Parts: sequence; structure tokens; C-alpha cells
Amino acid sequence: MEYKVLCTYLSDGGKHNCVMLTLGKDHAWKPINRQKLSDQGWNMVRDCQLSGGQFLYWADHLEKSVVALDVESELFIEFSSPAVWSCHSSILYVERERTLSCSVMTYCRSLADIFVLPDPMTGEWRML
Repeated sequence: MEYKVLCTYLSDGGKHNCVMLTLGKDHAWKPINRQKLSDQGWNMVRDCQLSGGQFLYWADHLEKSVVALDVESELFIEFSSPAVWSCHSSILYVERERTLSCSVMTYCRSLADIFVLPDPMTGEWRML
């Protein structure tokens, strides 16, 4: 089993970067290509993440997208969120059975939708 460490940092030039190190294998930090991420997606990567098996997820109830990092291939993926916060709903992302799930509940608590992301590579959510 390999263990990897992810580090995001702000360089001296003011640019945000992302590097990864495989413990016991790499002798130096490897840059992670983030070119496929939007500026907003990259801003999310600097915040707390959820872990789901071989993926790390960054999701924010205020954002229209979710970012995933396939730790094995060291590739970022950005895809649409199943819902976006409004003044009438509450959104919660959780890691469930090694996948990402999203709960959308109205403030009156009369309705709730649960979405599951079976395969982050497709970015397609399934409603339960």
C-alpha cells in the first residue's frame, strides 16, 4: 500500500501550487497539473477536503462545482454539483461507503434529496 502526501502552498510570486509525494518512493515533491481546474475550482482546493477511497473531494455548498483528485493517477477532475445553496435549502456533502454523497434539504425539512457520485471520473450524480 502506498501513502501519498498532498501539499498546497502559495509561492513567493503569489501563485498557488499543488505538489504530491509518495512516501518511501519519491525523493522530491512532484507538481500536480491543475490546468483543467477553473479558478473557482482551484480556490476550493485550498480548503478542507473529504476522502473517499482513492479520491479526495473538495465541495462547498455555495459553489456550482465539485473538485476531485484521483490520488492514484494524480489528476484533478472538476464537475457540476448536484445542487447549489439557496435561501430555502441546506446542502451537506459527506463521504459514504468510499463515495461522495450530497444531501439537499429544504429549510422546512419537508423535502430531502440524496445524491450519490458512483464514479467521479464521469461526474454524473445519481439521485436515490
